[in-house]
Amino acid sequence: KEYEGDSKDYEFSRGSVEERWRAGYFDTVRTLRHPEVVKRPSSPDGVFIFDVAQHGAG
Repeated sequence: KEYEGDSKDYEFSRGSVEERWRAGYFDTVRTLRHPEVVKRPSSPDGVFIFDVAQHGAG
């Protein structure tokens, strides 16, 4: 990406931050397409783990 330099681990240019915001937004939209993510856990531990990455983009 043209805005990334050699120090990618601390790149905070406007372009890189906006790209990360967009990616986070679309990750959230994709996650919320699965109704099970908003259900309360039935286990006493109270934890659910969802691997939505396995479903790919879209």
